[in-house]
Amino acid sequence: PAPGDAVFQEDTKQIIVWDCSAWRVYDAAGGELAYPSGLYTAGTPYVITTQPEMHYDASRVNGVDSSGNPAFGVAVSTWEDRSGNSRDAVQATAADQGSFIKIGGHDGIRMPSSTSLGFYDTNHAFATGSDGMTVIVAITTPNGNHFAGVVNATKTGETAPGLFKDAGLMMTGNRIAHIAHLGGNYFSSSYNTLSCQGPRIIALLDGDGDQKLFEGNKVGYAGTTVRSQATIDNALAGDWFLGESHQHFGGLVSQSGGGIYHEVLIFRGLLGYTVDGNGDLNGGEMNTVVNYLANKYGIDASNPITS
Repeated sequence: PAPGDAVFQEDTKQIIVWDCSAWRVYDAAGGELAYPSGLYTAGTPYVITTQPEMHYDASRVNGVDSSGNPAFGVAVSTWEDRSGNSRDAVQATAADQGSFIKIGGHDGIRMPSSTSLGFYDTNHAFATGSDGMTVIVAITTPNGNHFAGVVNATKTGETAPGLFKDAGLMMTGNRIAHIAHLGGNYFSSSYNTLSCQGPRIIALLDGDGDQKLFEGNKVGYAGTTVRSQATIDNALAGDWFLGESHQHFGGLVSQSGGGIYHEVLIFRGLLGYTVDGNGDLNGGEMNTVVNYLANKYGIDASNPITS
């Protein structure tokens, strides 16, 4: 092939380009998320102006395209950041590494089936002065995790996330998700069934006077707890982790199979949103990200998994 030769593969909707040394595989931009320093910056249906702090996409383990994706079942030591900020999620210890899989045609990183193993460290903390945090994930949860950390930041004085000590997203066997505290407490979703065999979308934000937790675009929790700047800074002072907490995301209660990450986006501050009369997402940049993930993973965002 000659440099620049390209093929469009209809069944996968991918563009494949020869770069003189290898074929590079790219998803067609029509379904991609665009933002200021991302792989795509414009020209897609899903454009936001807020730059994520980190963006991890299992369909692009190398942060660029699928050419760096390992074979099924191979361990992943570095999950590269596709945000343009070069904040890779890393794990040097083999026992704590997730493995690359496909489930329902979707790429994912499955964490070890253990309550005490399996996490990635982003080695990145928020700068002080943030008005809070926004976390949006596409994950598969095939087991009943008990207080399992999905995406969490370490509180000042902690070396790793721990129960009620971190800020971020947790899951339990009797609630879909918690917002872990920015101020000494946590908030539970109204949805109460966890296990599923395909991707689901969970979005949360937590800041001064505003807490929201969505499954897809359906509201699971809404609150107005007041946060001081000192409280927010203290809670978000340490590294962000994927899978680390009192229990790890792969941890079991009664069923086999560790938790699976498909995509993770972390924003410094509160991502813009609007809600309808029921409190459900119906606009704003958070809604754009949720719709992007729903389109990519074939999810009906208006019908949360409740059974």
